[in-house]
Amino acid sequence: MTDPPPDAHGTSRPLPGVLARLTALFWALIFVTFSGSIASTISGPLQAWMWVWLVAICITGFLWSVALAVGWTRPGAPGRWRRWLLLLGAVIVVSAGQTLLDGALHDAIADAFSVHRDPSPGSARHILNWIIYFWVYGFYALMLALVGELRRTLFLERANAAWELAASRERERATRVREQAGKAQLDALRFQIDPHFLFNSLNGISSLVLAGRPAEAEAMIQKFVVYLRNALKDSDGGLVTLEQELRSAAAYLDVEGARFAHSVALRVDCPPGLRDAVVPNLILRPLMERAVLHAVESNTSETMRVTVRKEEPGISIEVCCAGPREAAGPDLPPAFTLVQSRLEAAYGAAAAVSGRNTRSGLAVRLAIPLLRNVETIP
Repeated sequence: MTDPPPDAHGTSRPLPGVLARLTALFWALIFVTFSGSIASTISGPLQAWMWVWLVAICITGFLWSVALAVGWTRPGAPGRWRRWLLLLGAVIVVSAGQTLLDGALHDAIADAFSVHRDPSPGSARHILNWIIYFWVYGFYALMLALVGELRRTLFLERANAAWELAASRERERATRVREQAGKAQLDALRFQIDPHFLFNSLNGISSLVLAGRPAEAEAMIQKFVVYLRNALKDSDGGLVTLEQELRSAAAYLDVEGARFAHSVALRVDCPPGLRDAVVPNLILRPLMERAVLHAVESNTSETMRVTVRKEEPGISIEVCCAGPREAAGPDLPPAFTLVQSRLEAAYGAAAAVSGRNTRSGLAVRLAIPLLRNVETIP
């Protein structure tokens, strides 16, 4: 059985190499944005100390971002919503730290370049810087999450595609195995019963000829030919129409009836619209044999009734067999295990077989899908 597609838990976190490249590209864009903004503010080119300050800011920003990414991708991290809350808190803290570091770097680099600066910039600038960095790191965190979700989506698509391919191959293999098993069982049934039946039938025809009863011998030959034509029919997947199966069953009982003093009559109740439904070839043969055997052993003529009905989503075939009553229940008597196994091989779980006791013996009910002769077993 094919295992279900793998869970994508943990796959929403980008790979370290991808994170490093994205983080470097992100802070390169921040560097260009900050430098352009400062240049437009001072209405002139940036001084050397400003370039050093911006480089220092972007380097520290890159390191802060790497710390955020490591926390996001850490194995064993909590659930999604909790991680989002933790990420928001981390963005607030990192923004505050970057704001303080920004002020310290600004003052230290300005002093190193002997640049005159305002000794007390005030809290307004710190608040403005914190807001700016909060948006910067917030955007970085959003990018981090979106890249992770994109990777998760791609992973799921590839996993589902691989699973569907494996499941399709498994279904094809199971179908081939089922078809091969059905064909093997049909071949085994033919080799098991036909030589014995063939010998007895030819012996019966010979006896009729020797007894000077040519008309009866000719009738038996015709019935024998009808049975062989249907029994040895090489149909696709061992399937024949219900009409052909009933005709084969009637021919079989006629041939056996000509051999023995007590015969089994076949009574069929089947709507015309269901006679073109397909069934496994020789599926009724074990039931016919059981009825004939009981008639011979009990020295009585019997009647076998076959009732076919449309029952959604398929059809039911109930065969009332003469013979000793057997234990009723979900398990069929040993005589009908071949019927059950052949239906399972042909239809899988779509078919069902059950048995119940009647006054005259045992009734076997076959429930199978309704397939016409132009359809194939799924």
